[in-house]
Amino acid sequence: MDKPVLLLLTTKPWMQYVDNLNQAAFASADRLGARLIIRATYIADDPATVRCEEDAAVAMARQWLDSGSIQGVLLASNLLDHFPDTRLQERFCDLLAPHPVISFGLACPGTSSVVTDNRQPMRELTLHLIDMHACRTFWHILGPSGTGEIQDRSLGFHDACRMRKIPPDQVKTASGEFSFQFGKNVVTAWIEEGRPLPDAVCCACDEIAMGACAALADHGVEVPGRVRVTGYD
Repeated sequence: MDKPVLLLLTTKPWMQYVDNLNQAAFASADRLGARLIIRATYIADDPATVRCEEDAAVAMARQWLDSGSIQGVLLASNLLDHFPDTRLQERFCDLLAPHPVISFGLACPGTSSVVTDNRQPMRELTLHLIDMHACRTFWHILGPSGTGEIQDRSLGFHDACRMRKIPPDQVKTASGEFSFQFGKNVVTAWIEEGRPLPDAVCCACDEIAMGACAALADHGVEVPGRVRVTGYD
């Protein structure tokens, strides 16, 4: 019997975070006896160009779906996150019908979705830094701005700061990519600007955290002796 074939639609495949998701999806499909095909499309960050990129993604998906070889579609959150509002997300999913569609990482209206709680774990992690390690000043390094996962992680971090009355001026924030290099670049720039070292660097993912650790080590800063660094995932 032929294996069922699933199509995973994603974007920005060069990012370590996306590669991790792809590898996990491959492993899960193989374990379930299915074949997984990954197709990536570039979704522009400029909202003015999202519509044409959306059409390109749909055309790519429909080419595979119309061939009759695909039994279902998986949508990665990093693809859906680039649509400006839930109406466009829902329209995108509708265009892929009547094939079964599942979104993972982001709840999409009208579509079966697999999501995790990003807010509470980040809140608990930040409270641990404050309560158990007496951290009062933070560098908070996030991934791509506007994505649902990052918004929730940021909300969790700020929940904890409000709960423990950490003044906003004790938090320095940057948004960018889920990557080692981004974390390293941000921390390097802030150190070389002469900013006072924080008690903790709280990062939105492990790749960013590893980059932050590398930058601190390059400047002779001991982790966790002088600065504590946390990741996520």
